[in-house]
Formats: sequence, structure tokens, C-alpha cells
Amino acid sequence: MTDAKRHERIRQAILKALAYTRWQQSRPKRNPDDHGRLAVPAHQRPNDSIYRSPAWQLMFLRSARNAEFNVPKEWVRDAMGYVHRTFDVEQKGFVYALAGEERYCSRGMVGAGIVCLALGGEHHSETAKVAG
Repeated sequence: MTDAKRHERIRQAILKALAYTRWQQSRPKRNPDDHGRLAVPAHQRPNDSIYRSPAWQLMFLRSARNAEFNVPKEWVRDAMGYVHRTFDVEQKGFVYALAGEERYCSRGMVGAGIVCLALGGEHHSETAKVAG
């Protein structure tokens, strides 16, 4: 919904952002269970806003797909796999990290996890209901 000159600049930026997002998602992680994670680099201090990064990035992938960019289902599937691995049945919510001191749950992370499920097409899933 823009002029041709801006359209091409935006298209190029989205293509670069898609490539960077996939690189972040698929690069080797210290913890193999982190495969598919769409997040800020782990060296940053953990807080709720870092966990919300996957929600923003899933929204980006969904928006790019809706705008007819090539977003392979594998990318979303990998991200959703990570989201599911962060769900803690006992806490009925999503945890920041899969192990160690950073394995904690907060209302912000639960909300972000539910948004991730919705963006991945799983808004009616049992996990979303339990977390809600």
C-alpha cells in the first residue's frame, strides 16, 4: 500500500529480516532444546521482555506470509516447537529458560506464550486454555 519506489525498499528490508530471523532461529545453541528459539541473544540479562521477542518475531513471520512472502512452514513449526517446550505443566505457564536459574514463569511470559500460540494457529489448543 505504497508507491513503487518505497514498495521495493520495503520488500528488500523484509527479505533481509526474514533471512536474519531464520539465521537466529537455526544457528547452533548452547542448549539443543533451544532449537527454533526466536529470541534476543542469551548473553543479555533475562527478563520478561526478552521472552516476548518470540511473539513479535512470530507476528513478523505471520505478517510476511500474509503479505505473500515465502515463509516456509518449517520456520513457524520450529518456533512453535520451542514455545511448546517452554510450557511448564506444573506452573501452567511458559518459562523463560528450559533449565537452570532462569527457569521461572511470570504473567508477562504466560501472556507472550499465549500470543505465540495464537500466532501459530493454536489459539484453541489445550495448552492455550490451561495457560489462560
